[in-house]
Amino acid sequence: MGFYDTLSNYYDKVFPLSLPCKTFIEKNISKNKLDILDVGCSTGELDIFLGKKGHNVLGIDLDKKMIEIAKDKIKGEALKVEFKVMNMEELETNLSENKFDIVICIGNTLVHLSDIYKIKKVLKQMFSLLNPGGKIILQIINYDRIIAKDIKKLPLIENEDISFIREYDYNKESNKVIFKTTLEVKKENLKFENEISLFPLRFEELKTILYDLGFKNMEWYGNFNGVPYQWDSYATVVTAQK
Repeated sequence: MGFYDTLSNYYDKVFPLSLPCKTFIEKNISKNKLDILDVGCSTGELDIFLGKKGHNVLGIDLDKKMIEIAKDKIKGEALKVEFKVMNMEELETNLSENKFDIVICIGNTLVHLSDIYKIKKVLKQMFSLLNPGGKIILQIINYDRIIAKDIKKLPLIENEDISFIREYDYNKESNKVIFKTTLEVKKENLKFENEISLFPLRFEELKTILYDLGFKNMEWYGNFNGVPYQWDSYATVVTAQK
């Protein structure tokens, strides 16, 4: 079993859907019934929240176990919410007949792609799947801060059930961040470790890509509380329209 399969069993304890996230998303979409695509939906908490608000939602994730958990959550629910295993690099191939009013990609999902060219290709596909006037909502860790301050660790996530350690090691030569995680499950006395490579997408790079693709009305934030983005913000959050 891979690390993300293991993480899926504890995902909602590690990353519960926060009130600031729900509030931010709600403020940036209309109250009308919309068609929404969530890229990197994990266990589907945000999509279920949006489905209960009356929206039609498709959540996709590469991890099969995450999608299985998400599907289990909506069994017996009268929601227009669907979950599918899908690679974000193949959005147009799999969704060529679909159009969306909103595309969401949060949770530091984009930087799991290996280079800036793949990131631009995926964002181009998101653009093509949007209806005219549709909106994209993106969120990643702010890598300008990580690199400038040589950040080695993100804040510890801990509660009565789990402890989740996140360590960063930026390699300037390869321009990659080695992301090391340690998940400790307290009551079961279990420990799971993992290491993956992330592409440290920076503010100006993301801004240039969105501009080149034709996105407009870009608004930048440093977190889901709506604080304006600065170079040392914890996160990079952007909304933009087609």
